[in-house]
Amino acid sequence: MRRKNLKNTSHNEPLIRFSKVFFPLLITSIIWAVKIIEVAFGLDFSRFGILPRNWNTVWHIITAPFIHGSWSHIYYNTLYWLVFSTAVFYLYPKRAYLYMLSAFIDTGIILWIIGRPSYHIGLSGVIYALASLVFFENLISRNYAKMAISLALIFMFGGMAYGLFPKDIHISWEGHLAGVIVGFFLSLFEHKFADIEDTERRRKLYEDYT
Repeated sequence: MRRKNLKNTSHNEPLIRFSKVFFPLLITSIIWAVKIIEVAFGLDFSRFGILPRNWNTVWHIITAPFIHGSWSHIYYNTLYWLVFSTAVFYLYPKRAYLYMLSAFIDTGIILWIIGRPSYHIGLSGVIYALASLVFFENLISRNYAKMAISLALIFMFGGMAYGLFPKDIHISWEGHLAGVIVGFFLSLFEHKFADIEDTERRRKLYEDYT
């Protein structure tokens, strides 16, 4: 019978807990700093938004999520971002940063392909990607504990579903749709890796007690 070394695990726990809140707060600080600088100096950063199918501005995929059109826009995106980003770090700690990167980059790429020919800005697409990941992964896995969290979040922000339809020319519903697509595929990815890890966990448990 083998013993597991828990020393390293307990030693890393404070760092793991810190990372769950650090990244969401870091992104929040950046988007608010960008807006404050924009207003304080009378600047307009919207030209750094995503302009679909324009190769000269394809790199704006990186900058667009940090730019917001109004204080209400940034306020609501901050609220949604903090909730869903924190949820992803708690539910999927091993791959949270990978999912964050995909939510930012892949959502921007899809939006660049399918979006209307106008500048698209804001963190909404990323938020929809994270919300979609949480919703679909828990639906697929049938993990009832996580599903309860997922449904609670979706019900809290039930109005998000309306953001998938072209009801307002000032709202990038294409960005929202791109986020849902990315989140769905991330949920399949997470489900696959969860199955692999579960098989590996059972194998190790069997080895430890034989």
